[in-house]
Amino acid sequence: MNHDIERPCILTCALSGVVADRRQCPAIPYTPEEYAAEARRAFEAGAAIVHIHARRPDGTPSYEVEDYRAISEAVAAECPVVINFSTGAVGIPVEKKTAPIQALRPAIGALNMGSMNYAKYHPGRKEFVFEFVFANPFHEIIAILRAMREAGTRPEMECFDLGHIAASLPLLDMGLLDPPLQYSLILGVLGGVPPTTRALVAMVDSLPLGANWQVIGIGRDQWRLAAAAIGLGGNVRVGLEDNFYLPGGTMARSNGELVEQAARMVRDQGRDVATVEECRRRLGIANRQRRLWGYTRVSLDWEVGMDDRAVILIVDDEEFVLNALERSLRLDGHEVIKCQEPLEAIEVLKGREVDVVISDHLMPQMKGLDLLQEAKRLRPRAIRILLTGHADLQLALRAINEGEVYRFFTKPWDDDTLRLDVRLALEQRRLRDENERLTREVDRQAALLKDLEARYPGITYVRRSETGAVIIDEQDL
Repeated sequence: MNHDIERPCILTCALSGVVADRRQCPAIPYTPEEYAAEARRAFEAGAAIVHIHARRPDGTPSYEVEDYRAISEAVAAECPVVINFSTGAVGIPVEKKTAPIQALRPAIGALNMGSMNYAKYHPGRKEFVFEFVFANPFHEIIAILRAMREAGTRPEMECFDLGHIAASLPLLDMGLLDPPLQYSLILGVLGGVPPTTRALVAMVDSLPLGANWQVIGIGRDQWRLAAAAIGLGGNVRVGLEDNFYLPGGTMARSNGELVEQAARMVRDQGRDVATVEECRRRLGIANRQRRLWGYTRVSLDWEVGMDDRAVILIVDDEEFVLNALERSLRLDGHEVIKCQEPLEAIEVLKGREVDVVISDHLMPQMKGLDLLQEAKRLRPRAIRILLTGHADLQLALRAINEGEVYRFFTKPWDDDTLRLDVRLALEQRRLRDENERLTREVDRQAALLKDLEARYPGITYVRRSETGAVIIDEQDL
């Protein structure tokens, strides 16, 4: 169902596009400090996500990693919003589009889902203000998706037409997209879907079931489309990239004013504005920021050292589950081995050391609990986690008693909880191994003392005072 009006509405703010500049709107940010100030205004007004097209300090568009780095670090230091990088550009090689994603690993990356004519027409002058072909062929989309998967960045699919939504379906079938899916439905660009409520409804009804979606209305049609999206249970993007004006026709003095208006509209329809934490949970993205607005808190984005990285074997007969688990666990630098068949997993266990085994329970070839019992026999030091879509107390008891399973997770799982439990399990095993090492060392020292005492009787005898102090006679010196 894509019309859940009970869920809080996620607000995104697109701080600055690449087409307009301060001649059209004085509030458009140029420098990292200005981006950070605009992001904070948007966050304070209710935005959970900020969408970033980078600029150089002189205001010209930039696709350089260092400009994205300076802007995103300034934003992250100012407020805890989720950061979303654009990959949309004309005439830019795909390697350059993906370089900021690969280098900086933002939580979200916007991805255009198809090619189109892209234009602006001036009825008064009877001419096009600009027009070009916005090319996004499948081979480039796939390359960008693979770069995002490698970086652990969640793709946000930008769809300017119904055909762009359909273009996501083969990518789902190829295993390049994992739920929860996130779509941006863009209306009002000449060459794409017209900015009408009927067109929006048609796009929403074309989405895969359960997908997250937001509307992006271009120009002053934004507010009518935002109201429709709120009523349909969707999310909303506003910001100076898409529209400069408030509903009454006054130019906004900041991105914050646009977000404030959107938040007011959400509440007027009886919905809540989603917090950053709610946004992260819904979209399945990890928290990569440690320093939050005004204070510091512990985050799941720990520093991962070489000793913290593990070899994790995941087993599930559903490929999208394997892909989702892999994406989450690779955020922490772990090596992930995927198997769709339990017998294949057993061969892996026979051939190499594995630190963690995560297995689904209900699989055609073998039950997950039976696989974990075999894993216990082959790799007794491996941490075992059972994943199932059916909560069952008896199964949980069997998993603990027979398979010595560390944790029992039900689907859908929470990525952050799973990552944290894997880390805690690895730390627990490290402490157990260290305890065993120290015990062996104590036993070795005890055996050595016993041998010395046998050869030199009394050598290990030590006299102590009532306080426990060692008494040394002059003849001992």
